[in-house]
Amino acid sequence: MQTRPHNSDSERRQLANRPPRHQDSHAMNAKQQAALEAVLQKFDGLPLECDGMTRVVSMYLSHEEIPHTIQCGKLAVQGAGFIPLHYWVAFADGRVCDLRARMWLGNAANVPHGLFLPNDDQMYTKAAEFRSTPYLEVLFYILALAPLEHFLQDEPTKT
Repeated sequence: MQTRPHNSDSERRQLANRPPRHQDSHAMNAKQQAALEAVLQKFDGLPLECDGMTRVVSMYLSHEEIPHTIQCGKLAVQGAGFIPLHYWVAFADGRVCDLRARMWLGNAANVPHGLFLPNDDQMYTKAAEFRSTPYLEVLFYILALAPLEHFLQDEPTKT
């Protein structure tokens, strides 16, 4: 994915290979994980495909200073199918956050969804890794159709 159309191939490779922000900072604690799982349920209803959803999740994680990377590649799920181009959020401990595999592979029990540690039936093959998306209020609003605060409320109000 190009961030600026005029980047040279070498500039794009350098951008893709940069370490993620907060790479050596704290890992996600139990309170942050619970908050993430709650907000993921709210994000799941957004009319976004995997690339947009990954950016929304990444902006939330950046806002909360939770270290992560964005990865792009392939996903194969035993008995469910194959996605040749897919985006997801990855954590240093091996967990993945993916809210859009089921969009293409259906709702079978082995199709991953949410925050999880992939099992032997779920093969994520990374082709590229990108730095986290910094939280940008305007971009978040454009993608999520509401401010971040809307999703952080116990019962979001309509905007």
